[in-house]
Amino acid sequence: YKANRPVGVRGLVGRIRHITSRVRDRLSADTWRIFTRLIADSQERPHRIPVMDALQLSNTLIVDLAAFSGLEMENMTRGHGWRFLNIGRRLERAMHTISLAQSALASDPEAGLVLESLLEIADSVITYRRRHFAQAQLLPTLLLLLKDGTNPRSLEFQLNVLSEHATHLPVDRAVGGAKRESELITRLLERLNQADFAALTEAYAAGEPAALEQLFDSLHAGLWSVSESLAHHYFTHTASQVSELVL
Repeated sequence: YKANRPVGVRGLVGRIRHITSRVRDRLSADTWRIFTRLIADSQERPHRIPVMDALQLSNTLIVDLAAFSGLEMENMTRGHGWRFLNIGRRLERAMHTISLAQSALASDPEAGLVLESLLEIADSVITYRRRHFAQAQLLPTLLLLLKDGTNPRSLEFQLNVLSEHATHLPVDRAVGGAKRESELITRLLERLNQADFAALTEAYAAGEPAALEQLFDSLHAGLWSVSESLAHHYFTHTASQVSELVL
C-alpha cells in the first residue's frame, strides 16, 4: 500500500496511470474504464486494513487486471504495439516463475505446503492434480512450471511465445533485424531443454543445490539480456534503432 515502494501494488498502478495518461487517445472507452477502476480500487485503502479486507481488495484487483487482459486478447489489433505488450508480459511471467521457484528452494520444498503454494501462485494446481493424483513433489512441480510447453504458465511456454514474436519484429536493414533477440531466446530454450531436472533435484535433495541454483540464475540473467537487447534495439534514443517502424 506504500506508494513509494516501486515494486508494490500502489507503485505499479501509479506507473500504469502515468503511462495510460500519455496514450489516452489510443485507448478505447472500455479499456479506459477498466484502468480507471483499477486505479480507484488500488487507492481505496492506503493505510493499514484487516487481512481479510486486504484479501478482498487483492481479488478485486485481479478481476480488474483479468478484464484488461481479456480486452487485449479479444479487441487489440495485432500490430507491433500488441506484440511488444505481449513480449513484456511473457518476459515478466518467465522471470516471475523463476523467482518463485528460487524462493521455494530457499525455504523447505519438501514440505507439501510450500509446493502447493507455488503451484497455486502459478495457477497450475488443477493441472498437477489431474496428472499426478498425489501430494506435490519437487521434481514434477518443477517440470510442470519450467519444462511443460503445454502449460501457459510454464517457463518453456513463455520462451516459445517469445521466440515466435521475435521472428515478427520490425526490421530495418540498415540497422539489422531481431537476430540477436532470437539467438538469445534460442539459447535459453536449449539451456532449459538440456537441463536434467531429475539429476538436479536429486542433487538438491542430497544437500548439493549449487547446480540447480546456477541454472536458475543463468536463465534469469538470460531473460534480462533479452529485455535489454529489445530495449536497446527498439526503444533507446541514443543509438540507431527501428522504433519508427513500430509506430
